Amino acid sequence: MTRPTLLWAVVLLIFTVTGFVVSWFYVFQRNAIGEDYYGAGFVICYCFLLGLSQFCAVFSVMMRIVKAEWSRALLSLAESAALAFLPMAVIGMLLIYVYVAPQLFYWWNDDAHIWLNRGMFLLRHAIALLLFYAVLLIYLHALKHGRRENMPVLCCALMLAYVLQQTFVAWDFGMMLIPHWHSSVYPIYCWVANFSAGLAMLFILAHWPVLAGKKPLLQVHELKYFAVLLLGFCMLWFYMFWAHFFVIWFGRLPQEMQLFERIIYGAYRPFFWFMLSAIFLLPFASLIFASVKRSRFLLLLISSVIMAGVLCQRYLMVMPALTSEHAVFSSPFYLSVLLGFTACYLLLLLLLRSLLQPIPLPLMDAGVADEES
Repeated sequence: MTRPTLLWAVVLLIFTVTGFVVSWFYVFQRNAIGEDYYGAGFVICYCFLLGLSQFCAVFSVMMRIVKAEWSRALLSLAESAALAFLPMAVIGMLLIYVYVAPQLFYWWNDDAHIWLNRGMFLLRHAIALLLFYAVLLIYLHALKHGRRENMPVLCCALMLAYVLQQTFVAWDFGMMLIPHWHSSVYPIYCWVANFSAGLAMLFILAHWPVLAGKKPLLQVHELKYFAVLLLGFCMLWFYMFWAHFFVIWFGRLPQEMQLFERIIYGAYRPFFWFMLSAIFLLPFASLIFASVKRSRFLLLLISSVIMAGVLCQRYLMVMPALTSEHAVFSSPFYLSVLLGFTACYLLLLLLLRSLLQPIPLPLMDAGVADEES
């Protein structure tokens, strides 16, 4: 481990410990929901990073299927980013189950319902996490040893495991907070948001010298391909947003409109418009220009804004269902926990990249099938 890497590790460890101490005091030693909804803030950070990290595995599968040459340098980083969140995914879900969920869900003690009870909650998330990371490990093992015969099955299984895990997250931490709310589009609307934010996170990580080295992983002529893909993901998210919004708006069911009125007209209105602008309006208005697609600085700025927008979407997924008004910056807790979560994830990613050898580039184009040989 080089000296800059060690220095970064120490700084990230300090932020990680600080975030854990703050979480332990505000969430695990006090009422997890309570007046300031600290437990909900913990859930928001967990869902945000879980979705971004798991998308990185989907990105690897996508790029190998289409054999995108421009993404070769990002694949090893994407696979490491997906695997690095494994300890946090398991520990975070256990902490939510023990300390946060009893106050978060109105149905927690209802053992009469076969789906909405604490035992089934733990079972479905345990199965989804185990399935995703087991398939991910098998997928990475096959890539490392150049085993291409089972690659089509592994690619499909990994994408299905991602959809299953993120659907459970959208159900439990979004829809299941509101009695009698059902939507077939809402889970897709949630996990599609990870596409643009996860790709933006990979682009930012690719410019972190500790991970990328002295030169960025993407060359100048490859920036256009990244920008086009990012624009496509933002447009896909807006399509799913409109499909989700359109049905609820014209259906006007009371239990659904109460939540929408809080978000669109109530105290959460600034967050709603920021989310819409950050994930779609700003990227669409800027990435349609070729000059923006070639600017590394502007792409980094747009990527940061998109990540902030998806974090805001996770906030709107959880908090409006719990309270009609909430000041997210009323306590330093939220910033401390977000920094702690992010620092812990980056620390694990840094250690993983330092201790494990990445998959050699010649094996990176071991795609779904290579009929050219």
